[in-house]
Amino acid sequence: MKRKSYNVDTQSKISRVDDDIRAKLWVNASERPSGNLSATREVRRGVRALSAECMAVIVAHFKQLYEGSREAFVASFRLLPDAYRERLARLLLSEYAEIISLTVIQELFAMPPSVRLDHAIPALNRKQYPKLLRELPGALTTLELIGFTELSDASIPLLVKKSPGLRTLRLRGCLSIGEKAIEAISTLTELEHLDVSFTAVTLAGLARVLTRCCALKRLDINGVGKVSSKNTAQWDQMLDSVVNSSVHANLQPLSKLEHLNVAECNISDAALGRWLALTPSLNTLDCHECEITNPLLFIPPNLYKQLTKIDISGMSLDLRNFADFYQQLLISANIQGLWMSGVTRNISASDNEYLLTDERMTPADPAATAASGFAPSEINWSNNPRLRGSACLAYHITSSLKYLNLSGSTFDGRAFNDAIIANKPTRLENLQLNDCTIDSDVVEGITRLTGLRALGVSKTTIDEEALDRIIDSCPLLDSLNLTLSRSIPVRYRRTYFDYYNERR
Repeated sequence: MKRKSYNVDTQSKISRVDDDIRAKLWVNASERPSGNLSATREVRRGVRALSAECMAVIVAHFKQLYEGSREAFVASFRLLPDAYRERLARLLLSEYAEIISLTVIQELFAMPPSVRLDHAIPALNRKQYPKLLRELPGALTTLELIGFTELSDASIPLLVKKSPGLRTLRLRGCLSIGEKAIEAISTLTELEHLDVSFTAVTLAGLARVLTRCCALKRLDINGVGKVSSKNTAQWDQMLDSVVNSSVHANLQPLSKLEHLNVAECNISDAALGRWLALTPSLNTLDCHECEITNPLLFIPPNLYKQLTKIDISGMSLDLRNFADFYQQLLISANIQGLWMSGVTRNISASDNEYLLTDERMTPADPAATAASGFAPSEINWSNNPRLRGSACLAYHITSSLKYLNLSGSTFDGRAFNDAIIANKPTRLENLQLNDCTIDSDVVEGITRLTGLRALGVSKTTIDEEALDRIIDSCPLLDSLNLTLSRSIPVRYRRTYFDYYNERR
């Protein structure tokens, strides 16, 4: 019997992929600072469910349980309900990634219906993972292979053949995935989530997927435009192909799409506008660092009312176009996430002109302010050094806010504190103020955030007295990023909670 090939393609197109693509594979994986950069502590938050307590015990004693009673442990692990088994698997991989072997991965984590593997796990090196892929089970509904940069294009058709009922397929960072893979993927009629970000997928191949996979609810193609072509006209050709093919086949492609990620793609305003016109169910749009300049040209009027999250970070916007566009979002009751990191000024703007001001960041019609119901839960205004105003902070820092990132941005400390006093954002759990000016007003505002769990103050001059006040006032705080905080001795930056306890 001929052996199926899952070979590592060492002579693939990898060498032609820009280094910046490799670097961006892991960007935005998590906005919460990792433990190796932050001071952390364990905080008990009330009574945990029995299932959570049991999982915590298993994770804490995993090595003893597995090495002492391997067969019994594996058998018991496999009898767990799918949801609990997948949750426990994620916890174990996170805690023991450095020591988990290929055998452990095969016994515990490569099981239907879901397989989630990350190339960052040391055991999955280029010599080991081809064997694992050959032995993956069939009948999967979820398959995630993240960052396997040398996985050959021919491997995916074999995996798809074994699991024709896949609903989630994530191949983010598999740089060699191209024509053969996308042709096989287009046969997955039940597919709901596809992530081919940072791959060699072509727009022509993507058109086939969009035409045939009518059940798609989420599509991530981050960086595909840069990998396949820099000719924006090809996006129009791709959409023409989708529309024409669907008409002839009496299909409705993109009608169920809810989440679209076209970040870092060389797509034009008009082409993106055509795409969005075909997605009546869309609620999440990520177009950060796209080469588009006027959101009014690509967002249909009806979409403003149904969007729940939009990311326009890194786009170069004309000031007037930005103001008109943002006014539409400010009167939306559905918007939950506003990500605008590094929104740069157009070259025609004056050097001393601010982009994020009260005038542009609050409703122009006072009557609309009270009636809008505007209450986002996530706001990212990081890397905007030309942020100025107090009314805009008061309008955005609401009681519904859970995540706020002002890192690298200028803002008035007193306005920040006043907004917190007025609106009482007690649900705010993650606050990032890295590379900001932390004055007494800002510290006073932070101490009022009793629900805070993660705080980033790297590259600031915050001192021990201010940090101690914050820890005293925020009992749930368990992650504190002090990287390059100049007023804190280096030896205490990653162990500040221990240092704090020693002085109490």
